[in-house]
Amino acid sequence: MSGILWTTRFFVDFRLASSGRHIPATLLSSCIRFLKAKPQSTDASAAKRDPSAVEEHPKYLEKKSQKRIQLLCELLDCSYSTATGLVMQNKKILSVNEENLAKNIGILKVLLPQKYVISSPELMTFQFGVVEQRYHILEELGVKNVTSGRILRFKELLSRPAYTLKRHHLIPTDLDPALEILSNLDLPKHVQTDILSRLPVHHTVSMSLFKMRHCIVVGYLCWRLQCTKEELSQVTRKYPSVDKRSVQFLKRTIDILTEEFKFSTVKIMHNGFLLTCHPGHLDSILSQLKHLGGLDVRHIGALCPRLLTVAPEQLMRIESVLQEHRVTQEQIQRCPGIYTLCPRTVDARLRELQHVSEFTARKSMPRMLNLVYHCSKMAQRIEILAERRNTPISAPITINSLTAATQN
Repeated sequence: MSGILWTTRFFVDFRLASSGRHIPATLLSSCIRFLKAKPQSTDASAAKRDPSAVEEHPKYLEKKSQKRIQLLCELLDCSYSTATGLVMQNKKILSVNEENLAKNIGILKVLLPQKYVISSPELMTFQFGVVEQRYHILEELGVKNVTSGRILRFKELLSRPAYTLKRHHLIPTDLDPALEILSNLDLPKHVQTDILSRLPVHHTVSMSLFKMRHCIVVGYLCWRLQCTKEELSQVTRKYPSVDKRSVQFLKRTIDILTEEFKFSTVKIMHNGFLLTCHPGHLDSILSQLKHLGGLDVRHIGALCPRLLTVAPEQLMRIESVLQEHRVTQEQIQRCPGIYTLCPRTVDARLRELQHVSEFTARKSMPRMLNLVYHCSKMAQRIEILAERRNTPISAPITINSLTAATQN
């Protein structure tokens, strides 16, 4: 890239120096030879650095690496040498968040035999939940033996028509993947017929599995959420992972939202991120949390749907932080969005506000938590006021001005 920039700058400077006059051919030839020689020197310098990189290789396994190797030994119940080999085979394992790594390995151990988990360390570095979704999507398409290799080749497999997978014995020859997907949805006969009528007659040969599956998912969601394709496309454009979820997961998620939380289809469409929730996650919230802020968890979930995307453990930590600072249930109910923040953030902001004398006088105000939730907006408004010299920068924001900010 630097060579390209240098080349561009050279010709611009050269053109300015020539002032539009005719440039001799010999001079141009020498310039071209010089520019062609430039990248070679860069490659040579890079080649000189390679041996030193190899020499520094043993230093790679330092404190962070050793801790990660020990963690792999515990999670996979394997030897130190095996865990070391996994790290050396895929160094991305070192950059994955420890909690996500533990969750990924936990899911892999449930879905796949131990030998497949150890043979494919790349799966451990995937975004949390991706492996599980790919596994179930392949199962729904009729792939009987889902291995780690097939999960890694997921995009390649779905870019092919069903005929190709049948030819390689990945799908039984007498199976129609479209019917296999629909069998997981318990659709009325007329809805199933309508969805199948939108597919080409020979879709197993002429249509990729990805497009075929997309057509079925769109048809199902339009029927289930009582919306048009255009309305659904607005949701999937904003939350593209909706289209990449297992149909069983989508069905179960919508069931929980409508039956347990009493969400209407309009509300689900308005809060499209809810379709990306794991049904097991929603079940955990219902089983582990009966109440939040003095309200039934179903009721407060309806007031603030975003908190349904938060882990139940984090919701409980925020609840304990609020109790520690003696925040009343009335104040929590006025700002249920407080549960969507990080527990450390909530604690730090509440402690910071205690040092403001004006805050002490307003500590019992019903909308006090808005100061915590909208702290960033509050700071921006103070800066704007300070720039306009309408108030000193040390002056705290008032409840009235904050209320105006939340309404804008």
